[in-house]
Formats: sequence, C-alpha cells, structure tokens
Amino acid sequence: MPGVSSDSARGALVPLSPESPGAVVYPLRHGLKSPISRLSISWSRGNSLRVSIFAAPSSDGSVNDGDGGKVVEVKLGGGDGEISEAHWRRIAYGSVSPFALLQSRKNAVSSLSKMSMNSSPYDGDWWDYIMEYSKDINALLVNQKSASVPVLDDPKSVITKGEEPTSLKAAWELLEMFYAEKPSHSWLPERLVDWLADYDSLFSGTHPTVHSKLVDFQKELVNLQVVEDDPKYWEVMSSALAVGWLNIVVKMLRLHGSYRLDQLSNRETENGLVEAVAVLISKMPRMRLEHEAGKLGECYKAKPDFVKAWEKWRGQINKLDSSAFWFQCAHQQTREGLRSMLQIMLGNANSLCSATYNWIELYISHFLYVRPLTV
Repeated sequence: MPGVSSDSARGALVPLSPESPGAVVYPLRHGLKSPISRLSISWSRGNSLRVSIFAAPSSDGSVNDGDGGKVVEVKLGGGDGEISEAHWRRIAYGSVSPFALLQSRKNAVSSLSKMSMNSSPYDGDWWDYIMEYSKDINALLVNQKSASVPVLDDPKSVITKGEEPTSLKAAWELLEMFYAEKPSHSWLPERLVDWLADYDSLFSGTHPTVHSKLVDFQKELVNLQVVEDDPKYWEVMSSALAVGWLNIVVKMLRLHGSYRLDQLSNRETENGLVEAVAVLISKMPRMRLEHEAGKLGECYKAKPDFVKAWEKWRGQINKLDSSAFWFQCAHQQTREGLRSMLQIMLGNANSLCSATYNWIELYISHFLYVRPLTV
C-alpha cells in the first residue's frame, strides 16, 4: 500500500516498501493545511486512484470552511508497454465473475456425478462451460491499443494492421486450443494457421518472420513500378503462401504487371499462368469447420471429402507444373517465381525451408502442404 508524505499543502503518494527500486512518487496537490488526519484511497476511472484527504480539526474541534477535506485523482504510470496497469486491473477484476461461475458449475457437475455414480464427472456440458469461461477471459485480453481499420482498401496494401497482439493473449489462445476446445482437435493444424496469422508479428522483434518481411516489402512497394522484376516480390509471396496467408498471396499476384490493360495483349501467356496459380491458391482445400467471410480456400468438414478434393487439387498443380506454357513465358522472374510457388503447394521440403524463417512457421507449413490430416 502507498503511504503519504506531507509537505505543507503538497503531499505525495510514496511506496512504503524500502525494497522497491526506483520507486515512483505521485504528488497530491490538495491545498489543505497540515496536519492531515486521514486518507481514503480507492480506484477511480481508468488508471487513476481517487484519494480523499481529511484535515485535522482545530484544537477547539471546529473545521474552517474549505479546510475539511478534498478529493483528488492521481493518474498512475502507463504499465509495461504491452499491457497497461489499467488493463491488468481490468483483467484481474473482470476475471473474478467468470471464474466464480465456472467453480459453481464445477461443484454442481461434481455433485450430479456422485448422485448418478458416473465414473467421469466432466462429460456432456462441462466442456461448453470451459469454453464459455475461456471466451470470457479472452475478451478481457483484447488490446485496447488496436489500430483502426481503413474504410477504403488500398490496392497496394498487402498487409493491414488489426488488433495489436500481446504475448498474454497469444498464450491464452494456445491454451484454449489445446486444452479447452475439444471439438477443434480434428482441425488443430488449421487453428494453428489462424493463430500464426494473428501472432507472427510477436516474434518479429528478435527474429526475421514472414510478417516482418511483408512489412518491409510494403514500404518498398509504394515506389516500385514493375513489381515482378523485384526478387523480393516473389520471395515474400512464397513465404506468405508457405504459412497459408492465401488472401495476401492472391492480392499480391494481382499486382503483377501482366494484369495492366495496356499489357494484356502482348503478355497473354504470362498473364494466364499468373491467373492459373492465383485460382489454384484460391481453391486450396482446407480441413476445417468454416472460414471467416472473405477468406480464400474451400472448407471440408469430412475427411473423405477433403482427401478427394486434395488429390484433385494436387493433380491440377502437377498438370500445370508440367505444362508446355512455361516455355512460352518470356519473363524469367515470373516463370521461376510461379514454379517455386507450385513447389510449395506440392510440399517440397526444400522450398518450405527456404520460404520460412523459424521453426513455428516451418512446422505450420508442413501441416498445410505435407501432413494436412495431422491430429
């Protein structure tokens, strides 16, 4: 708990613990005359304390007008950068009710289990209760520093900023994925693909990542006149494809110069190859429950349906890879870049290693293109 030091009409909140290194002092500008007889401290709005200060009565027991007491607010520091102190407090207080409800349900389920002599107390609705609790906590972890989404889509914006990710939320979603969301275990690889899309940027501070490479290329893209001549264009597209960011890849492919109206007539074969790869990427079979609106890929819930679609899709890739049209494509970077992307979709281990930057990205690329039925 903080204490108060008084210096005439200006006191200060100071930590009482002598072990606290670099203690912060928060001044209280209350205007009351010394001595101060009593303090009352409570949380106020946001990251502030409400401090009620009461002056000591005079020797005859009377209190002068304006000297009886004051209420002031003290705004505390901004926290550790990733999660502010106010946010930590909101998490702490907000998690009490969901936890109490979960414990109440746990006791009720346990009592019913004893009455029915059921060997396993945690069946039926229990996992629904767990997920409800997890979602309530996850909602508390949403970072309030999230960037606003632009109203108009910039055709040259390949990566957009959404919610600012935090390590705490990333860790909680992994726990939820592996230990709480039982029905998702059949679609666990795809859940990890979604997780990496949200949190790959967390690793960018210390290691190269697909996200950091896309951010760097985004800065250069504004000044590029012929994107397909830049090797980085093909490198970052291959990397995004390796981790399953299909929307980004297709959007980047459509920036290719062969789509320009003044180029279509003399780059017909080249444009056809680019579009063929874009369509294959858009139609990639995904073993998952559903996609968010606007996400590319075709979802399959049943394993037999997925396997049939997967084999057909891979057959189309092999057919395009052995097509004679590649010999008619005069643009070397386009020819090599597109065929490299086909190798990624065919699960070529060397191509996946070259396109990813850390073991998590490589791991997920294998789930997508080598072992999509992993459980």
